[in-house]
Amino acid sequence: MPSSQSGSSHGRGSRSRSGERTRSRSRNGRRRDSSRRHRRHRRDFPKIPERNFVGAACSMFAIVGACTALAKSEMLHFEGGSCQNGIGVYQSKIEISKFFYTGYFVNSTTYHYGSAALSHNLINCVTPELVSVLKSVLSLVVVSIACMLAAFVLDILGPKQRHVMVVRRNGTLNIAAVIILATVCGLCYWAATLLEDNLREHKRARGSRVVIYFGVSYYVLICSAVINIVATACNLLRKYPPTRRREDTQPILNEVDQALLREELSTPQTVMVREPPPYAP
Repeated sequence: MPSSQSGSSHGRGSRSRSGERTRSRSRNGRRRDSSRRHRRHRRDFPKIPERNFVGAACSMFAIVGACTALAKSEMLHFEGGSCQNGIGVYQSKIEISKFFYTGYFVNSTTYHYGSAALSHNLINCVTPELVSVLKSVLSLVVVSIACMLAAFVLDILGPKQRHVMVVRRNGTLNIAAVIILATVCGLCYWAATLLEDNLREHKRARGSRVVIYFGVSYYVLICSAVINIVATACNLLRKYPPTRRREDTQPILNEVDQALLREELSTPQTVMVREPPPYAP
């Protein structure tokens, strides 16, 4: 009886050990399958070294700044002068958003924009030259936003086409945006000079002072230009893998060389064996 009990316990122990081995093998097999799937996933979606997320973030912040400058539209503020709208309210700033609309001069001192409402008249505020400068500012800001948006897309996608890669690595689009924004700042200074001359011609009272100063939008555009410089530095200072050039490493043989090679291979090569010198005791 004890022998039968020991045999049964031995059988149960062997079965439990075999079950544990089977379970451990299944766990190891699942781990191997998961590791293979992970490696296959990494092969299917390789890391692209051409992407530059820091430069893309800088371009994104610069785009937000330029759009904020257009939305805020407070480019020039002034004190003094008789600038007023069509209902007789004196104005203290030039909102650049008003020049998104098509406008015309009713007379030499009244500029009408937008709808037919009287409040859409500017009296003693702008001149034809000043309107042209402000519309140029608007156009250049939109072009700079387009350049920054293109730079953002290239930094995110990281294309490997040769010409596109050269443009992105050198920060060409960000540099173009910086140049355009610098031109916009210069045009804003010119617009401030024209506005000051116009307001001095149309003062509220003799001896009143006219003061011109820049608004929030002007300084936001300067910040956008600085952020574009940082984005350009991120592209220029980053280390990229060397570009591979497709070159033929095999030597190229012309027809004469090939003919000579075939002739040398076809002719049998005889080995000249020199006879040994005669034996001299």
